[in-house]
Amino acid sequence: MPDSPSESSSEYFEEEDGDIHSLTYFTLRELIDTKWDSDATLAFQVSIFGDTYQYYLEHKRLPPDWEENWGGDRTFVEESEMQLLLIGGNGLPTTAPCALPHWKGAIVKSGPVVTVSCPITYHQLDPWLKDGLIPALLEMGTPENVRIVIGFDN
Repeated sequence: MPDSPSESSSEYFEEEDGDIHSLTYFTLRELIDTKWDSDATLAFQVSIFGDTYQYYLEHKRLPPDWEENWGGDRTFVEESEMQLLLIGGNGLPTTAPCALPHWKGAIVKSGPVVTVSCPITYHQLDPWLKDGLIPALLEMGTPENVRIVIGFDN
């Protein structure tokens, strides 16, 4: 915990009564200085729908405009099963009980998902951090004076 946390931060962590542990913090400046728009990538495990998996197979990365989609029903399948679902000249499944359109321009919100380890950019990891959280935090003060405290609960 920083030496001089805000009153609201102090109250919040006191109310949690020790349920939050392993606290750390960083400044808003550090968050802003992250290479959001670079091509630098992290190795990341992600669960993706068939349309995105088709792109992943072709390019060995996620689409540049990919964002995690948490909505819809999920049925997890192995990569070999997803590949069977995508067999066909245009990437359309031949054995799937649900439609898995080809990745080009498709938005899939339900159906089977597969977990893969692939490179992902910082912006793809969570676009909300750059586009939503940072502007909101800038309203609280200067980047050097705003601190973000994180911890884990039990």
